[in-house]
Amino acid sequence: MKAIGTIIILMLQLSLFANNEEIPIKSNIHQVTVFEKGAQVSRTASTRIKAGNSIVKFVDIAPHILSSSIQVKGTGDFTILSVKYNQNYLNKSKLSDALLSNQSQQDSLVMLVEDKQTALIVLREEYSLITTNKDIGGDNGVNLNELKATSEFYRSRLKEIKLEELRINREIKDLNKLMNDLNAQKQNLSRSFKDYTSEIILAIESEGETKADFTLAIWFKMLDGLQIMM
Repeated sequence: MKAIGTIIILMLQLSLFANNEEIPIKSNIHQVTVFEKGAQVSRTASTRIKAGNSIVKFVDIAPHILSSSIQVKGTGDFTILSVKYNQNYLNKSKLSDALLSNQSQQDSLVMLVEDKQTALIVLREEYSLITTNKDIGGDNGVNLNELKATSEFYRSRLKEIKLEELRINREIKDLNKLMNDLNAQKQNLSRSFKDYTSEIILAIESEGETKADFTLAIWFKMLDGLQIMM
């Protein structure tokens, strides 16, 4: 009989969270009290609730909540029917997507740099070939017009090669800067990584549309200050 009663209660609790309008809210930290083994954080939030049953979801709260410690107070013409704690792992997949995108961009830049470095090698080989074989004529001498034309060719082509080298080196410098920026972004993403974020979900009933003010009191396990201060 006790087991049947427990099942009925669970079914009723689940029904409170089904087929109702869901209102996601980001709360703000109001007060933090740090203790030796944890911290108590007070958060506040406000929203408007329509008549009937609604679901209010406080999102993007730091992980490592002691779920049994959650206390919620509401001010307004409504009734809080139940409080539920949830762990949202979607941020982990979002982070993975962001890191994959970052790595893909870095890989593309590396290939571009390699292409441009290959182009530099070809230009330098051409420059070396031209300067090595710049002596013209021979035992029979050389025609003045031929000398002039050849000299102009060497001068023009060597200038083109040097200008092209300069342009490519500048492009490589810009690409390396982009790679450094992407690497810094990757490090920032990794530092901000959390396995999950916490959500506190309320089932609410209201006879009419009303303004709702909430205060949440939450205990966190003491891991590091940054994880509390989301």
